[in-house]
Amino acid sequence: MKYRIVVPLIVLVLAGCASKKPIVDTISDLPPTAAGEMDLSVHFWSNVNGKAVRGMTRNARFPDNPTSIEPITSVDFPSEKGDKYGHRIVGLLDIKETGEYRFWISADESAEMWLSTDENPLNKQLIAFNNRPTGYLVWDRYNSQSSRRIELKAGERYFIEILHKEYTGDDYLNVSWEGPGFQLKTLDSESLLAYGLADPISGATAYKDGYHTGYTSGIYLSAYDDTYPPVDSDADGLPDFYEQAVGLDSNDPTDAFSDQDGDLLTAYEEYQIRTNPSNSDSDSDGMPDGFEFVYGLAALNPADASLDFDGDGVSNLEEYTAGTTPDDAGDFPSGPVIRTVYLSWEIPTQRQDGSPLSTNEISSYKIYAGGATGSLEEFAEVTDPTQQSYSSAMVSGSYRFAISTVTTDGIEGPKSSELTLTVE
Repeated sequence: MKYRIVVPLIVLVLAGCASKKPIVDTISDLPPTAAGEMDLSVHFWSNVNGKAVRGMTRNARFPDNPTSIEPITSVDFPSEKGDKYGHRIVGLLDIKETGEYRFWISADESAEMWLSTDENPLNKQLIAFNNRPTGYLVWDRYNSQSSRRIELKAGERYFIEILHKEYTGDDYLNVSWEGPGFQLKTLDSESLLAYGLADPISGATAYKDGYHTGYTSGIYLSAYDDTYPPVDSDADGLPDFYEQAVGLDSNDPTDAFSDQDGDLLTAYEEYQIRTNPSNSDSDSDGMPDGFEFVYGLAALNPADASLDFDGDGVSNLEEYTAGTTPDDAGDFPSGPVIRTVYLSWEIPTQRQDGSPLSTNEISSYKIYAGGATGSLEEFAEVTDPTQQSYSSAMVSGSYRFAISTVTTDGIEGPKSSELTLTVE
């Protein structure tokens, strides 16, 4: 048998799930959050339960039906508005000087700050967040409150989204930043502009959306249909062909906010980034799609699991396992990382007597493990005859493994030779 070592899934991830609406006939048909606004503003939702930002983003009224929309001049809300509400601010960060910038967030109860690599909201990444009260203008309560240093270019504009969920008691929100030529200060309308979008059914935007639709349609082998925009009966941003292909209801607009595989990405977000809404780890690299999306990793490429995004000597997969952030070199595991043994094998083609053996004649594979020669006990059984690998978390130590094949007539063949592996 062949083997390699990877790291297991053991940590819950945080992902921002602000949804986007579908392209429609005219800008006037779009909600303000999609069509763009004339003035910088905050969208406010009252009577929203929960302490986490997810309580707001998964509410049926989000994002199209806020309780109110109010103009603002800065991202600073020091006074109380009551209990159980949410804020959303979207804008374009207008950069005057090229250099490194850093952002901080202070909020009660929780908040997230997302920044795109350009003006496109689909390229946004989570750069700072808090899940517990920080104290008003307290910047060092949690490591996650501050972003890494981010290189931004003069003359460019970057989509920014701020999500805030208040529960009970004190409530406040402040986003501040520092950059070339200025120290920490509140982000305000001098650099934060209202988010406006060009006509979405013409030019490059229409081309990209049409290409995405066609590509996705091809993946799911949908019947050819060159209608643009694609038919979306419930106007939830998911074309009917896609909803039917992945088991959603094309007449239920709320299922765009569903999370079938529990990776903390909505069905709409899975559609946009082309991940599998029925598989929490689309590229099978040990990191859930939501985690990879949040930190700008490749949810469709398993190669990034072994890479070290922040250069701290710990792989992205090990960072995920330990609950540290893969984009902050100062945040890395403080103790040993639990390892996972990954076993792989070739599907047998012959019985012990030399007669041919087809896959249809295989019932299962039994995996044996133990600490010493001759002491192996049954450890796991793989019931898929086409499967060629198995993984399990193991504590440090020396192990021996073997595998056997069970045929459909109930006969178990001899164990393979034992494989010795030391897990450090």
